[in-house]
Amino acid sequence: MFQFHLGPRVKTDNFTAFFVTKNPWGQVSQKIVEGKLSFTISVAFGELEIKSIRLRSIGRAHSQIVRVKLDEIEQSGISLIPNDPEVEISFSKLIIIHEESQLLVELE
Repeated sequence: MFQFHLGPRVKTDNFTAFFVTKNPWGQVSQKIVEGKLSFTISVAFGELEIKSIRLRSIGRAHSQIVRVKLDEIEQSGISLIPNDPEVEISFSKLIIIHEESQLLVELE
C-alpha cells in the first residue's frame, strides 16, 4: 500500500477505527482540538508502507503541517497538497510503519 485514505463522516472531531489491509492491521484515530488536527496510524501487526495520506476535509482546510513523527522521531521531506474536499500529505520517501509503531501527523 502506498496511499492511506481516511474520510470519517460521523464524529470527525474524535474518530477512532480499526483498519486491515493485505498484511498489516491496526488502528487509526483523528482528533480536532482548538482547530488543530491530530491524525495517528498505529500498526498492531505487520508493516504498513505509505507514500501519502489523504484526509477528507473537516469543515475547514488545514493548510500547515505542524509536525510528523514516526515513533517520536520527527520526519522531514513532507508536503501538503490541498485538493478539496481532501488534503494529501505526501512523503518524499517511503514511510514504513512497523509492528507496534505509530505515525503521528499534526495539522493546523
